[in-house]
Amino acid sequence: MARPRASPTSSPSCWRAFSQATGPSHRCARGSPVPLSQPPHHGDDPPPIEPISVRIPEAVRMTGLSKSKIYQLIGSGDIEAAKVGRATVVFVASLKSFLRSRCKQPRLRP
Repeated sequence: MARPRASPTSSPSCWRAFSQATGPSHRCARGSPVPLSQPPHHGDDPPPIEPISVRIPEAVRMTGLSKSKIYQLIGSGDIEAAKVGRATVVFVASLKSFLRSRCKQPRLRP
């Protein structure tokens, strides 16, 4: 029997894994993390390698958006993707750029 899968947005470990994979983050108005850069390198370990592109299921896990929404954003040109054989890959830089551009700034009250 198959185990039910948790929603990408309901799993704090998803955001933690995304933040660890993509670097430190700041919080925008709604409190969702937006990765900024690679984490600082410590010790003798080689720095982690950030992927250039990810397949659609990984983009869904990274962003918390639905698969349908990812395909809509690709179709509208909001995020960049490429076909490699039968696989569709989404550029990670494009995902980050899209999410940063949608970050709402808090309103200042007079």
